[in-house]
Amino acid sequence: MKAWNEIKHYAGFDWAKDHHDVIVLDAGGKTVAEFRFHHTAGGWDEFSKTLAAFPDAAVAVETNHPDAKLFGSLPGAGDKIAPRLLAEIGDDRALFPDAQGLQCLAGTAPVSYQSGQIHRVYLRRQCNKSLRNVVHLWANLSREFCPWAATYYTALRAKGKSHACALRALGQRWLKIVWKMWQTRTLYDADLHARNQLKHGSWVLQLVNQPAVVKTEKSSGKESPARNP
Repeated sequence: MKAWNEIKHYAGFDWAKDHHDVIVLDAGGKTVAEFRFHHTAGGWDEFSKTLAAFPDAAVAVETNHPDAKLFGSLPGAGDKIAPRLLAEIGDDRALFPDAQGLQCLAGTAPVSYQSGQIHRVYLRRQCNKSLRNVVHLWANLSREFCPWAATYYTALRAKGKSHACALRALGQRWLKIVWKMWQTRTLYDADLHARNQLKHGSWVLQLVNQPAVVKTEKSSGKESPARNP
């Protein structure tokens, strides 16, 4: 995050149920943009495109929603992704009695087909497209802030999975964590998650704790650090 004296623009975000008002100020306090967008997938796209003109803007969200801090605690969610996650998932815990329901809504859970000895797995297309989009964006950002997320993504890429497929699988894992946090109304705790991974013998945690792998270039006889696929 930039120091306060390096920030050139400030965006104020007024949270409401059906629409959101945004005002952007420069460092001198002058209004340089003011707009409203609807709480729809198209509206969020409009918000992202408009705010892209101020890439250095610090965004402050005005909300008294009790779950705001919960989603704000997620690694990489920040002040743009967290409100979208909150808006799409909502606060009605009865809607999702288990994590799978949330994963299916977000489109991260695959669709399985079995007929005799034929078994196929397909991308789930019947889902909340807006939620799927924001989970994809957040999963990608989480790799910068969360070691296990970065390791999990890299391991899938090494197995030949595409960028989108690896992020979808990472989002699937994250949503299981989010569901538990959401149901228990607790903030994300990296140490608690690490202890749970250790308790269940997670292969991801084992990879995180491994020393850096070194590859040898046979042609030159030199050693170089392994690169992410």
